[in-house]
Amino acid sequence: MRYKEWFVTAKGSLDVYISDMSVSVELEVEEQTIGGKVVPAVKVLNSYVNLPKDHISLHIHGNVIADFASLFKSLFMGTVRDQITGQVNNALRNAVPPAVNKLIASQKGYSKIYNKMDLDWSISSAPKINA
Repeated sequence: MRYKEWFVTAKGSLDVYISDMSVSVELEVEEQTIGGKVVPAVKVLNSYVNLPKDHISLHIHGNVIADFASLFKSLFMGTVRDQITGQVNNALRNAVPPAVNKLIASQKGYSKIYNKMDLDWSISSAPKINA
């Protein structure tokens, strides 16, 4: 990483270590039709990522400017934490469902479990859960 402002150049890298993070995802099971066969599909209704501030550590490496910045790392720890949780939430909501649905679709409604034994993913309709 390199940053230059006027005559000052900061060179360095940032290592982020996460020791504990919890993720909660609320899914809705929908349906998709693959070659005339109705199979499940998923949609993320809600996701929540919890990353406590005391479970994340930052290590800044580099020249004297980077060393100076490391003195103030506690001031921007919240911003880094928010960026991490935001990116994880974004991936859960926008990248995971299409990837899972594509995986299910690529199997054309069947998954091979064992020699001459398949799992048929067919559903007559999307499951409905009520009280």
